[in-house]
Amino acid sequence: MNQGVIEGSIGSLRIDPDDVAGLINMGTLRATDGGVLQLEGGTFDSRGGGLIHAADGSVVGLGQDGRILGGTITTEGTGRVATVGNGVDPIFAGTITNNGQIELDTINAHADLRIDGEVTLTGNGSLTLIHPAFSRVTSLAGGPADVLINGLDHTIAGRGPIVVDLVNNGAVMGDSAANQLVLSGKVSGTGSLGNVTISGTHQPGASPAVVPLTGAYSLTSAARLKMEIGGLTPGSEHDQLDSDGMVALGGVLDIDPFFADGVPYLPAIDDTFTIITADGGITGTFSNSANVVSNFVGYQVKWNVLYDTNSVAVEVATITGFGIPGDFDLDGDVDGDDLDEWQGAYNATDIGDADADGDSDGRDFLIWQRQFGTPPLVALTANIAVPEPSALVLLVGGVLAGRRRVYAGRVR
Repeated sequence: MNQGVIEGSIGSLRIDPDDVAGLINMGTLRATDGGVLQLEGGTFDSRGGGLIHAADGSVVGLGQDGRILGGTITTEGTGRVATVGNGVDPIFAGTITNNGQIELDTINAHADLRIDGEVTLTGNGSLTLIHPAFSRVTSLAGGPADVLINGLDHTIAGRGPIVVDLVNNGAVMGDSAANQLVLSGKVSGTGSLGNVTISGTHQPGASPAVVPLTGAYSLTSAARLKMEIGGLTPGSEHDQLDSDGMVALGGVLDIDPFFADGVPYLPAIDDTFTIITADGGITGTFSNSANVVSNFVGYQVKWNVLYDTNSVAVEVATITGFGIPGDFDLDGDVDGDDLDEWQGAYNATDIGDADADGDSDGRDFLIWQRQFGTPPLVALTANIAVPEPSALVLLVGGVLAGRRRVYAGRVR
C-alpha cells in the first residue's frame, strides 16, 4: 500500500505489482524532472483517493497489463500519461477522473487500451489515440459488459478505432475529415461528435436528444442509425443530429417509437420529422430508404425518407393496423363494452392492456378514449393531448366511480 509518494525522477522507475491484489495507492504515483514512472503487470487501485501525476516533461508509462482502477490522473505542461513502447496493452477499470493528457502512442505495433467492465472517464482532460492503425480502444472480455462512458467535460480525440460500446456525454473529436476516429461499437449519449466514422450502431441520447456534430460525420454501409420519435419537437420528443459540417449517409435507418412517461405515441399521416441537419451538406442515402417501417402500439408505420441538400426528414406515409388498440373484447370496434372489460381488468389482469406493457392501467384507458367510436386509421390522423398525471388519476377515478353498478353485476 502506498500512502505517501512514489516518484520516478530523471531516470526510469518501474513498478510491477504482479499479483492479484496489486498496489493500493492512497497517495501519489508521479514522474518528475524528465523521468519515467512505468506502471505494468498488475492493478494500481487508486479508488481510495490516489493520484497519478506526470510533471512537465515527464511520463507516467502505461505498461503491459497495467490495470488502472479508479483514482485521479493529472498532468502539467508537456507531461503525459501514455503507453511507452510497442505492443503495450494497458487496462482501465472503474471511474477515473482524468484532468490531464492520456495518450495511446506507438510506432509500428498495437497499443490497445482495454476496457474492463463499465469504465467512466470524468474530469476535463483528454484521451488521445495517436496512431491511425495501431492505437485502439478495445474490450477486455469482448462482451457487452465492457462499456466506455465519456463524461460531460471529457474529450476523446485523435485517430484510430474505438471498438467498444461508447456512451458519449462529452466530446469525441477526430483529428480531421481525413483522419477520423472510427466507432464500431454501439454509440449513444448526448455529447458532441466530430470527424467520426460510424461503422456500428448510433443511437443518440438515452431518450430523445439533439446531438451536435462538428466537422465530418460518416455512416458506413455496415452502420445503423436508430432515431426515436415520440412527438414533433426535436430534442424533447424526437432525436436529431445537428451538424455544422458535412454528413455522409450509408447503412440502415431505423425509426423507433418513444413513449414519454410510458404513454404511447401514435403519429399522424403526413407528420414530418427532421432527423438530420447539416450546414456543410448531405451526401449518400440509407440503403433501406424505400422500406423504413416501425411498429407503434399495434400499428405498422411506413415512412418516406426525404433528402434535401442540408437535411433529412421522415414523413408518415401509411399506417396499417394489426388490430384496434382499445378493442378489449375483440369484436372489431371500440365502444362501451370495451370500457367494461378495462374496468374489470384494471390493476388486476392484462385483459385491458392496450400498450403491450403487461398490465391494465390508466394509460390503457387513454388509448381506449382516443379510439372510442372512430375507425382505427381515422383516429391516427390527429394527435390528442394526453392529460397530466394528476388529471389522469381524477379521470380514471371518475370513470370507475361512475360505473360502479356494472361491477355489481359482474363475476370476477
